[in-house]
Amino acid sequence: MTAPTPAPRKTKDPLSALVAGVEQMLSELDDDAWQQLVARVRPPADTEPKTEPKAAATDYPASWGYGTKGTK
Repeated sequence: MTAPTPAPRKTKDPLSALVAGVEQMLSELDDDAWQQLVARVRPPADTEPKTEPKAAATDYPASWGYGTKGTK
């Protein structure tokens, strides 16, 4: 885990207070609760390997003239 967020100051920065509270809550989770949280919020893992789509005959716009027979 990363370094803990500094304690919120007495300013009008509610984000730092929220982040500190979330970090505190997460640090108190036991292993089972952590695994349940991860399973609930992460998308399921892909079981099929990702394949790259096949590229078109050319990656250039037709107006450039590349990839056409008899030209450049």
